[in-house]
Amino acid sequence: MSGEYLFTKYLTEAEEKALFKTVGRVKAIEAQRDLQWMRLMRFTGIRVGTLAEFTVADARSAIRTRRLVVRKEIAKRGNGYTVLLK
Repeated sequence: MSGEYLFTKYLTEAEEKALFKTVGRVKAIEAQRDLQWMRLMRFTGIRVGTLAEFTVADARSAIRTRRLVVRKEIAKRGNGYTVLLK
């Protein structure tokens, strides 16, 4: 394996903190949106492809009910589920 780079599948805790801190310093609206997406994925386990399929109605419902419903049409393998939000 000499000369090859080995990549881990996950960020270390220190790398994750550094990433969130770096993105959080950027004041552009897109960076703030991306930070919130990253936090949502980190703390719920939702995949980026699934998150990208959420609608405004899905978000409004989640805010109102404190439950994020992952519809079967957008969930991996077609199995919908619900994520409880604090």
